[in-house]
Amino acid sequence: MKTQRINSDSIPTSKGTYLLFLSNTKSQKINIGKQGGFLFPSGLLVYVGSALGAGGLRGRISHHLRVNRKCHWHIDYLLQKMPVYQVLYIENPSRLEHKWAMLLERIPKLNIPMKRFGASDCQCASHLFHIPFQYGDIQIEQKLKEDVMKISVL
Repeated sequence: MKTQRINSDSIPTSKGTYLLFLSNTKSQKINIGKQGGFLFPSGLLVYVGSALGAGGLRGRISHHLRVNRKCHWHIDYLLQKMPVYQVLYIENPSRLEHKWAMLLERIPKLNIPMKRFGASDCQCASHLFHIPFQYGDIQIEQKLKEDVMKISVL
């Protein structure tokens, strides 16, 4: 798994799965398209996504990093209100996002700010998780990296 400090030019075009870490400095109500408005608490938000189509990881992550993007996915609505501060990804053509989401759901300090976020096409509870700022430290990030890697090896 690679940690990327937001320069999409260096992200590979291969297929893979990724985590976007967003910094939400204040609690805010955000309209998520047809789903309506939801309150997102301050803290770190972790979004799980896959990039299995044309353009691969670079194409998908570049879309998320664009400032004036058209809202296509749930995550795009959040990205209009808060910055991505880190991207983690793994090059792997397998669909791992659901396994990763289930793993994140089991971490006690993480919670789900909006059910079914990014998961309208699967059975996952959500693909978005919240880490309160008091827990948003390197230990949680390291646990995510270690646990995600365990289930990502073919």
